[in-house]
Amino acid sequence: MGENLEGPEWASIAEASRDENVPLRTLYRWRKSNAIAFRVEDGVTLVRLADVRARTGPGRRETPMPANDTTTAVAAAGAPAGTHAGNGTVAGKVAGSPSPELVARLFRLFDEGIALEAIVQREQLLPQTVLELHRQYESLLAAGGRPSLRDRMAAHEEEMAQRLVKLENVVVNLTFEVLQIHSPRLTSVEERISAIETAHVADIQQLWAGLQRLKEMLTVLAFPKY
Repeated sequence: MGENLEGPEWASIAEASRDENVPLRTLYRWRKSNAIAFRVEDGVTLVRLADVRARTGPGRRETPMPANDTTTAVAAAGAPAGTHAGNGTVAGKVAGSPSPELVARLFRLFDEGIALEAIVQREQLLPQTVLELHRQYESLLAAGGRPSLRDRMAAHEEEMAQRLVKLENVVVNLTFEVLQIHSPRLTSVEERISAIETAHVADIQQLWAGLQRLKEMLTVLAFPKY
């Protein structure tokens, strides 16, 4: 199927959605999967109405999206991630009117400190939806006098820093006290070592003097005077 297809009756996607009562998202999905014939004229995509009618038929037409809705294939906000809409596509979430269940679920995630980008991926939400709900969440916290998660994290970091400073002071004080306790003992040991060294020096000096006298005696014996 392509631009060179011929048909008895063609209409733009918007016209086909209006006249055949088929959601825009469905027509775009059919066009993308080549389920219906289409062609492009002057930059406008036309679809063959006969193919559209053949796919819908009596009792098979889907409820169209509101006239001011976008052409993105998304369902009502608040549907759990991974569920499917009536047309078989994965249900998305649109910004603007999230369901109370979605708001409550995201507020719990905000309170747990989950990163916003992780929430977008986990809940399959549009970024603007998460950002808007997070702004409302922060506003509610501020209105209720409860600090925001950012403020709580900053306060926690400051508290931990103060605890580390106190712990360092305790360690320094304990080390100083231990040194003060053992300082007299260390001084006593140093004095004993010094006394032993002094005694050994005296012994060595006496031994050296004895060796000198022995040397003199051996010299006299070796070379006697006549």
